[in-house]
Amino acid sequence: PMYFLLRNLSFADLCFSTTTVPQVLVHFLVKRKTISFAGCSTQIVVLLLVGCTECALLAVMSYDRYVAVCKPLHYSTIMTHWVCVQLAIGSWASGAFVSLVDTTFTLHLPYQGNNIINHFFVEPPALLKLASADT
Repeated sequence: PMYFLLRNLSFADLCFSTTTVPQVLVHFLVKRKTISFAGCSTQIVVLLLVGCTECALLAVMSYDRYVAVCKPLHYSTIMTHWVCVQLAIGSWASGAFVSLVDTTFTLHLPYQGNNIINHFFVEPPALLKLASADT
């Protein structure tokens, strides 16, 4: 079960890296360092999805270790492959839910004026500073 969860965590880390690295490479190659609103929203959705999923997967992995240490004789009956699949799907689903809710609220704020973020990637706190409404 731990290796199944580690595979999910590794995939989430891979997605996290591949979300930010292409934009960093583009910023190194061009003089005008901009990102479209669609690119910004895509990047923020994926970053939040993967970040929240990683947190949930780490919690699931700690539960797996808790069962292994505190109930070693019942471990194989408690942590079956189907339970691991359900916990992984729940982690990805919770990450998707949090990502969509946070992104929806963040991107529906009014943005006016100078929309400059001094980052290589877009994150919600940086966008909240740019909003012209009271956040």
